[in-house]
Amino acid sequence: MRAQMSTNTVVYAVILGVLCAGPAAFGHCQIPCGIYDDQMRFDMLSEHITTIEKSRKAIIELSAQSKSDMNQLIRWVQNKDYHADQFSDIVTYYFMSQRIKLPAENNAEARHEYLDKLSVLHEMLIYAMKTKQTTDAANVEKLRVLLDKFRGLYFNEAEHEHSYGTDVGVERKGPIMDKHRQVTMKGEAVTLVGKQVNVGEPAPDAEVIANDMSPVKLSAFRGKVLIISSVPSLDTSVCDTETRRFNEESQRLGDNVAVLTISMDLPFAQKRWCGAAGVENVQTLSDYRAATFGKAYGVLIDELRLLARAIFVVDKQGIVRYIQIVEEIAHEPDYEAVLKAVKELTS
Repeated sequence: MRAQMSTNTVVYAVILGVLCAGPAAFGHCQIPCGIYDDQMRFDMLSEHITTIEKSRKAIIELSAQSKSDMNQLIRWVQNKDYHADQFSDIVTYYFMSQRIKLPAENNAEARHEYLDKLSVLHEMLIYAMKTKQTTDAANVEKLRVLLDKFRGLYFNEAEHEHSYGTDVGVERKGPIMDKHRQVTMKGEAVTLVGKQVNVGEPAPDAEVIANDMSPVKLSAFRGKVLIISSVPSLDTSVCDTETRRFNEESQRLGDNVAVLTISMDLPFAQKRWCGAAGVENVQTLSDYRAATFGKAYGVLIDELRLLARAIFVVDKQGIVRYIQIVEEIAHEPDYEAVLKAVKELTS
């Protein structure tokens, strides 16, 4: 009898320990296994934010109904809270516990970078909590901004080795990126990094991701005049307006002109936006995975890991014939100047 009670006590203790351990018990293994997929974690964090936003909107819509479906309302509240918790778990148990390395005591620069990362991660935890407390859209938007900021700090290729994809044990360092010019975002100066592209040079090739998650190389459009529109995010009003405008203009430009819009939005988010906006003549492509396009064309915003607003026109032979870097990212581009450059190549 005592042996049975002892066994039961051990079982209950183990169960209690697992329950109390919470997220840590089911998080990354926290042993030196060497198996990390940083980009996947960033993708997961972004998906959690998207789900929080969808839940937030559903709660507001259901609450506004004269006869609210309380069952659905409660489920959306629980869904919002669950994904906020999952977001916090990745921040805490993956990045803070395992991936942010302690700096050497005598390295002041490394300690400064370390504190910068911790500061942003702490803010992310605070705003994840705030998304549970209210349905204020500002909290979700702040979470997006913080995630982009942390991504930029974390993937600082001059000092941080990180894994790309799921190749176990493969660690690669990227080259230090050139910082070549500044533009503004709502009046605040931001720095563009990557290779500066010039008119008359061959257009750099870059691999981006289509809405169906398949890789697409820009060189695949050789033989057509190409308009490449670089934007920060389709979910912002200016990018929305710009892409709709190019969608309309594309109908008049003919089959010999291809129009691409490239952003850091995830592919499924781009697909959702195109469906809602009825955009069919512009191909949206994502640079989220490795910022290959942003680096190759010099339009990657160093502070945010978003793309600046820019237009590149490439001729049928793959030569850059027109460039417009919009000095204030919150402004629309000069459409007429772009269209004039395209018509000169197609006439």
